[in-house]
Amino acid sequence: MRLSNKILSIKPPPLRSFADKAANTPRCVRLDLGEPDFNTPRHIKRNANNALKQNFTHYTSTYGVRELRDAVAEKESKKVAGLSRDNIIITTGGMGALFCASAAILDFGQEVIIENPSWAPYPYMVEIAGGKPVLSKFFEDDKLQTENILEKINDKTRALIVNTPQNPTGRVWSRRDIKTVAEIAEDHDLFIICDEVYEEIVYGRKHVSFAEYDHDLSNTMLINSFSKTYAMTGWRVGYVVADEDYIKAIMKVNRVTTSCPSSVTQMGALAALMGSQRSVKKMVSQYKKRRNYITNELKKMGLNMTTPDGAFYVFPDVSEYDNDSMKFSNNLIENAKVSCIPGVGFGSEGEGHIRFSYATSLNEIEKGMNRLERFLPNYPNPISI
Repeated sequence: MRLSNKILSIKPPPLRSFADKAANTPRCVRLDLGEPDFNTPRHIKRNANNALKQNFTHYTSTYGVRELRDAVAEKESKKVAGLSRDNIIITTGGMGALFCASAAILDFGQEVIIENPSWAPYPYMVEIAGGKPVLSKFFEDDKLQTENILEKINDKTRALIVNTPQNPTGRVWSRRDIKTVAEIAEDHDLFIICDEVYEEIVYGRKHVSFAEYDHDLSNTMLINSFSKTYAMTGWRVGYVVADEDYIKAIMKVNRVTTSCPSSVTQMGALAALMGSQRSVKKMVSQYKKRRNYITNELKKMGLNMTTPDGAFYVFPDVSEYDNDSMKFSNNLIENAKVSCIPGVGFGSEGEGHIRFSYATSLNEIEKGMNRLERFLPNYPNPISI
């Protein structure tokens, strides 16, 4: 049996393998996946249930349900005035949005610059779409390293993938940094594929969109999802905001991959946008309490990190104990029964770090930090849990 070399060359990132290992470790404190522990709000489930009762269970337009596209356009018009449903396509999750956008703009061998470290699937999506991922360290000590981006740009460069708030660091890009990179993209005629799936999960910082510096969306594609904001990870609904001609191109990819997103989950997403946002505020309030607790505890243990201003991840430096984040993470789960994701899984610049998710209960986070506090002084020797 012969398989695609493109697929054979892809080495699965450690996120899923560590999650599986945690799931099979008795009494493990799960701080690995970015999976909100909240239930999907009731009004969202109610609207989806009503759709089932009304037999709204058939194919929708490949672009998505018209009412949902209208609602997304209204929401996103706060960033870009004058949007209509023609600027919106609904996809199977944010991952579907990212892949469809990449496939729509990339010819074979064209390059996409991606922040290092960043969410692990980005490079693989680019490769499957026929492109070549080029990793670049965008920030050093929280300062944008413009020269690192510029030196990666050449005749083959087609786009940049940016993420704010960012996974795994929780960094929220400043308006100045966004303007700087937006100008670089414009000057070099590059697309910016901007992943904004954590835009509502911010703490004291305002989310700024790249689209605010590209009013006609000539080179910007916004990617978003209902998964994190509304605790709808299993519903698989996302979308792309872009120029109408780009949306038509993305539609072609959508058509030959998933045909259309689930009709029922789209109706849940419509209720998410049209209904009360109180549940979102309550969830973000809880995430902030968890962030404050986990960052304070990690700092007490002497671990350095950037305090996250968004998302629900913290990315401490553990190189004092071990530069091999895979080894450290394996030791932590096997001996302290606390799961994390090794930093190298997010790119070479993540080595020496680990990612904790605080999208779980404060009680579990406290338990995990207590175990970590006992674990560190004895590293790499086992401790009794």
